[in-house]
Amino acid sequence: MEMGLNADGWLADTRTSYDTVAASYAELTRHILDETPEERAILALFADLVHA
Repeated sequence: MEMGLNADGWLADTRTSYDTVAASYAELTRHILDETPEERAILALFADLVHA
């Protein structure tokens, strides 16, 4: 039996996977921008460009 890729199922599985690790990942990375002001500045520039 051939296994087909179901886009809706794949998307739901992907969302569940990300949701499962999101809180722990956020906790692990929440202070990174405090420690790297150059990355904070680059991210701010990117956000300004996206907003414009």
